[in-house]
Amino acid sequence: MSKNYTEEQKALKAEVKGLQQQIHEQEQQAENIEQFVQRVKRNGILTELTPMPSESFASLFYLFRFHFRQLASAAAAWYTKINLYSAHTERASAPPRRPGHPRTRSVIMELQLAYCDDEALVGQIFIPKIQAEFQRQGVRAHVSLVSSPKRLLSLVESGKTFDAYFLDIDMPQLDGITLGRHLRERAPNAAIIFLSNKEEMVYSAFRVKPLRFLRKNRFEAEIADAVQAVLLSLREVERKTVIFEDGNQVYRFSPREILFVEILNRTLIVVRARDSIRLRATITTAEELLVPFGFIRIHKSYLVNYRAIFTIGKKDVLLEDGRALPISKHRYREVLQQFMQLHRKEDEEVES
Repeated sequence: MSKNYTEEQKALKAEVKGLQQQIHEQEQQAENIEQFVQRVKRNGILTELTPMPSESFASLFYLFRFHFRQLASAAAAWYTKINLYSAHTERASAPPRRPGHPRTRSVIMELQLAYCDDEALVGQIFIPKIQAEFQRQGVRAHVSLVSSPKRLLSLVESGKTFDAYFLDIDMPQLDGITLGRHLRERAPNAAIIFLSNKEEMVYSAFRVKPLRFLRKNRFEAEIADAVQAVLLSLREVERKTVIFEDGNQVYRFSPREILFVEILNRTLIVVRARDSIRLRATITTAEELLVPFGFIRIHKSYLVNYRAIFTIGKKDVLLEDGRALPISKHRYREVLQQFMQLHRKEDEEVES
């Protein structure tokens, strides 16, 4: 038996032992959640619980909900790792791998990530671990370390795009939650991961709808789940994107980021909050692609995202950003009806 194989066995056993410890800790968290639920059931309604302030109660609830979700997601990862360990031991008698044979899946995609933390040294510690975890998932992650939240906002506003954002919450110039809210306004589908040592910030963080909340002192235990969440989110966004072809070029857009589309002199102009893209395509093609995502044809030259509409008049449609677009007289009633139907559908989805 080779020396390398013996070392691999020892490393794997150590990893399994660590996983067992994590399982024990998560089981304790689950027990705490169960006690919490029983407490609510015994007291019936919120006002009868204890003198605990409602804000503290809400924070505690969101914190427990976060732990429960972490437990459910991590369970699958533990099961997979332990099975991998078992499969490894079963191959003990198999011929050794050829030199240079990869241990991880081959890279099938590349991502651009942003890591924002005013403490650059912390970022330099965590970034290699983030990249290593993505690598294990078959993804090459290029991570940009940005030590100023205002600098990150400036990059995004200038047109720089990232597939996911890892944001420290405790920053002096602009806290991570406020930064996340600004990023969410510019990119509704942005994959945001918050990092902090302050668990009480979970409640405030959830208002920005992050994918995960990582505790820095539990980073190594929680990063795998966060990476899986990012990849799942990106696949979902991929499913909800539209593609325009212009000769040899292909343009991919998230419909939610598009305010409206205009056809001008046989050029299709795709208008977003941060920029406008010109390409050779027809308004009919745009209509076929975008109507399923809530776009309304208000004029022979305009197709508008209903989420961007502020008011609908008989002469024009006023957008949330103040722009006014012309509306065809014969389309007015149809546009108004479609707008109301889309809003009712959205309300029903929220309620369900």
